[in-house]
Amino acid sequence: MLTGPKQLLSSMIQTVLNPLRKIGTGLTYYMGDSGKIIRDGEKFMFTELADRAVASQQGHSSTYLGLPFLSLYHFHIFTGENFVKEAVSYGEYSEKFPGKFDAKARSLFDPVKEFLGDPAIVNMNGKEVKAERFGIKNNLSQARAVSAAANVFDRMLSNWAEEKSLNHIICYACTQIIAKAWYNLDEVPEELIPLLKTAEYYVFNRDKVSDQDFENLRQQIKDLNDRVISEQEENIRKGESYLTYLQEARGKKRLADLNALAGLVVEGNITTVVTGALLQIATNQELQNRLREEIKSINFDIGSPEGYQKLKELPLLHQVYLETLRYYSPSPPMARYASKAGTINGVHIPARSYLFIPLRRVMHDPKQWSHPEIFDPSRHEAGSRRLNEFPLTPFSTGPRVCPASFGFAEAMFKIAIAKIIMNNELTLTSHADIETIPVETKEPRFKQTYFVKLNNLAQKAESQAEVDLTPTQVLRMRGATSYSPNTSSSSTLENNTKIGPTQQQKQAYRV
Repeated sequence: MLTGPKQLLSSMIQTVLNPLRKIGTGLTYYMGDSGKIIRDGEKFMFTELADRAVASQQGHSSTYLGLPFLSLYHFHIFTGENFVKEAVSYGEYSEKFPGKFDAKARSLFDPVKEFLGDPAIVNMNGKEVKAERFGIKNNLSQARAVSAAANVFDRMLSNWAEEKSLNHIICYACTQIIAKAWYNLDEVPEELIPLLKTAEYYVFNRDKVSDQDFENLRQQIKDLNDRVISEQEENIRKGESYLTYLQEARGKKRLADLNALAGLVVEGNITTVVTGALLQIATNQELQNRLREEIKSINFDIGSPEGYQKLKELPLLHQVYLETLRYYSPSPPMARYASKAGTINGVHIPARSYLFIPLRRVMHDPKQWSHPEIFDPSRHEAGSRRLNEFPLTPFSTGPRVCPASFGFAEAMFKIAIAKIIMNNELTLTSHADIETIPVETKEPRFKQTYFVKLNNLAQKAESQAEVDLTPTQVLRMRGATSYSPNTSSSSTLENNTKIGPTQQQKQAYRV
């Protein structure tokens, strides 16, 4: 086993040779005039270095890996407004500034391409981006989201299963909505959900996953994909969809050649946001009551274009939407690679630099938000913070902001909340408190599994009304003609006047 300087040199060589391990372990990072041996490079970047950026006046910190006389790689963290605006577009193709183009700027997203088998928009950095964004936005429209979300959540509520976790229920619903709106798929199998959760971890942590495990998971999803596409291809081709666009754009002979189900791994962000909002609502009765009252004030079907427009304009619901995006900020840190030297906000960026924009840090920066650790929708009452503009950047910012932020995600969120709580009381049954997702994490996801109870308010009111009736009134209401106070009748009355839904009613809410 190598020790001392030999071990350090060996680690450096391995870092250079392995492009997925650029944040080395057990190496020396130099900050200014001092060096520090780091045992967990990733943790160091997103905690200590990010802390320095937030604490700095401009919102920037940097370091390099190597020796005082030798730098292998440079690392920059950006949290300040001017830095973030420039960093998210660093190296992007531009007809106006062709000299700033860096073909390797998005190389850190290579695991996404490897997983899908084809480049996704996050891998693209050229003239093809414009066409790809059009193809995505055209099929991730607000209208498609409204129609799909209303349909999926109606089905979900009619088959609500309390033995399934809220995490799973919402993940499955969001996956169905994206599949329906994006691909024209009527339904995706529920067995896909745990595979997508594993896939998300594998893509986030490609350097920690063996090639064999990565490929095995890809093949599992591909086998499932081929089965689903084969069964639903006729329906997919009935109308325009992103899947048919991809077939032409990627030059595929068959729809099955596209691993479409693997693309549904994007559900993780919206699933986290909807789940987080429902947990906050379930544990805040006052907020839940106010939201329900506001939603019920709409005299339209919220799944119709007119109804959704009314829903979209509700002030409290919109404040909850914005605060959930800020508080849970589900996107991982934005990352870019500089293969050649450049500048960001006047700061020199050497070649072989890694640029990170930790979006959660921006939306939990106490310089930007009062008491950012508190979930407080009222902070958005004034409307001074605009979505996708610094510091409210859950979908990033600039010309490459997430296409789903233009109405699709908002429609999914608002219809989900409205459908679930409009006629139901939501209660968290599995936990006394909701976990706090660490601000410094690169994977902003819930680690715990939550269970909730959904009580139909109409049935609850009916049960309460029966409590206030006389035994004779209860029997008459339920179809009995008379009441005799004998033993058998009393037994019948006792069975008939139990508070709560009947077994048949309970069964209607289970899968």
